[in-house]
Amino acid sequence: MSSTSDASLISALNNASTQLNRYFGIFIFVFGVAGNTLNTGVLSRRTLRSNPCAWLFLASSIANNIAILAGITSRPLSTWSADLTNTNQFLCKFRAFLLFNGITIGSWLIMLATVDRWLSSNINASQRQKSTLKNAQLGTILVVIVSSIIEAQQLYCFEANLTNTPLKCYTRSVWCGIVSDLFFALVSILAPLILMIIFGLMTIANIHKSNFRLQPAISSFIAQMSSISDASLIALLNNASTQINRYVGIFIFIFGIVGNTLNTCVLSQRPLRSNPCAWLFLVSSIVNGIAILAALTSRPLSTWSADLTNTNQFLCKFRAFLLFNGITISSWLIMLATVDRWFSSNINASQRQRSTLKNAQLGTILIVFVSTIIEAQHLYCFEANLTNTPLKCYTRSIWCAFLSDLSLVLITFLIPLLLMIIFGLMTISNIRKSRSRLQPANKMINDHAGHNTATTEQKKTDRHLLIMLLVQVSLIFLFTFPLAIDKLYATITQSMPKSPLRKAIENLIFNVLLLLSNVSSGMPFYVYTLSGGSVFRKALFDFLRILSRKMMCRRG
Repeated sequence: MSSTSDASLISALNNASTQLNRYFGIFIFVFGVAGNTLNTGVLSRRTLRSNPCAWLFLASSIANNIAILAGITSRPLSTWSADLTNTNQFLCKFRAFLLFNGITIGSWLIMLATVDRWLSSNINASQRQKSTLKNAQLGTILVVIVSSIIEAQQLYCFEANLTNTPLKCYTRSVWCGIVSDLFFALVSILAPLILMIIFGLMTIANIHKSNFRLQPAISSFIAQMSSISDASLIALLNNASTQINRYVGIFIFIFGIVGNTLNTCVLSQRPLRSNPCAWLFLVSSIVNGIAILAALTSRPLSTWSADLTNTNQFLCKFRAFLLFNGITISSWLIMLATVDRWFSSNINASQRQRSTLKNAQLGTILIVFVSTIIEAQHLYCFEANLTNTPLKCYTRSIWCAFLSDLSLVLITFLIPLLLMIIFGLMTISNIRKSRSRLQPANKMINDHAGHNTATTEQKKTDRHLLIMLLVQVSLIFLFTFPLAIDKLYATITQSMPKSPLRKAIENLIFNVLLLLSNVSSGMPFYVYTLSGGSVFRKALFDFLRILSRKMMCRRG
C-alpha cells in the first residue's frame, strides 16, 4: 500500500512539474520577451540612449532577452519531448553558455548603472564628469568580455543525454556542478548584488548631502521649532538605544550563556561526543560562549558608563579580537558540520569513512589556527576613546574599517554560509539517493529488524543532527547578515557629514542589529532542543538526572 501511494504521489508531482514547465514557461517567455523588446524599443530612442544610465538599461534588456530565449525556449518543448538541447551536444553547451552569460551580463550592467547614479549624484564636479556615455559603453564592453571568458566553462561542463540529473542537459560531473554553482552564486548574483547595495546607499547619501547643502534657510522660527523637535526625537532615540543595550543585552547574555553552558554539558557526554558532527557542535558552543562573554559583558555596562573597553586600549583590542575570532570560528565549525553530514550521508563507502572524529578534531584545530591569524588584524585596527563612531572602541581608520567589515562579510558570514548551503543541498541529495537505493530492500530489513537496532539508532542520530544543522544555518543567516550590511554602510558613509538626528537613527539600528547578531551565538541550545528530536532531548534529560543525583548525594 505504501509503495502504491508513493507511486501515485510521484506521478502527481511529475505531472505538476510538466504542467508548470509547459504553461507557466510559455507565460514567462511571452511576458519576458515582450517586456524586454518594448524596453529595447523605448530605451533606444535618441532622447534616452544618450544618457549613460539609460544606455546600460538598454544593454541589460538585450542581455536579459537573450537569457530568456536561451533559458525558457527549451522548457515547454521538453514537455513534448521536442527539446533538442537534451540530445544535441552543441545546442546543450551553447544554450548553457548563452543563459548563464546573459544572466551575468544583465546583473553586472545593472550594477554599473548604480555606479553611474553614484557618480552623477556626487557633489564633487570631477566625479560627476565621469558619468558619461563613453564610460558606460566601455564598461559594457568590459563586462561582456570578462563575463564571456568566465562563463566559457559552461561549454566544457555541460553535456547532453545525461541521466540521474535534474535535466538531461546538465553539468557532466560533481566538480563541474560545484564550479558552475559557485560562479553563478558569487559572480552572477552575490557580488553584483552587494555592490548594487553599497553604491545604492552611497547614492542615497550623496542625495542627502546635496539636499543638506542646497536647503535654503526658510525662517528662523521654523528652524528653531525644527531643532527643538529634532532634539526631543534624538533624545528619545538615544534613550531607546540605552534601554535596549541595558535590558535586552542582559537578557541575551543570560539566554546565551545558559544555553551554551547546557549545550557544552550535554554534547560532552560520551554517547554524543564520539560523533564528529556532535563534536563540532560542542566546540562551536564553547566558542559561542566566549563570543557572547566578549560581546555582551560590555554592552549593558556602557549604559552606566562602566565599560572599561571604551577607555582601556588593551581591553578594547582584546575584546574585539575575542569577539570576531569567536564568531568566525563558530561559523566555520558549523560549515564543517555540514561537510561532515555530506560525508556521512554519501552512498560511496570511501567518502563515508572520512566522517571521523579525528578529521573533525583536525578540522577544528586548522580553523582555530587560521581564524586567529586572520582576526589578529583587530589587535591593530581597534582603538579606544574614539569619537564620531558607532562605539567608542572601534576601528581607528576608514581603511581599517573596510578591512574589518569585508573580513566580517566575506570570511565570517558569506563564504561559510554559501558552503553550508551547498553542502546542505548535497547532503539532501545524498539522502534521496540512499533512499532510492535502499527502498527495494525495505521488506528484507523489516524481516531482520532485530539485527539492525544499532544501525537504526545511528541513522536516527544522524537524521536529527542534520535537522539541527539545517535549522541553525537558516537562523545564522537571518540574524547575522543584516549586521554585515549595516557595518559596510556605516564604513562607506563614515566620512560624510551627518545630522545629529541621522546619527541617532543609525546608532539605534546598529545597536539593535548588533544585539540580534549575538542571538545567533546564544540560540544553538534552544535550536537543538526544539529540532533535535528525542536524541538531543534524551541526552539533556540524562545530564539533568545525573546532575540532580550528584546534588542529592552531596546534600545527603
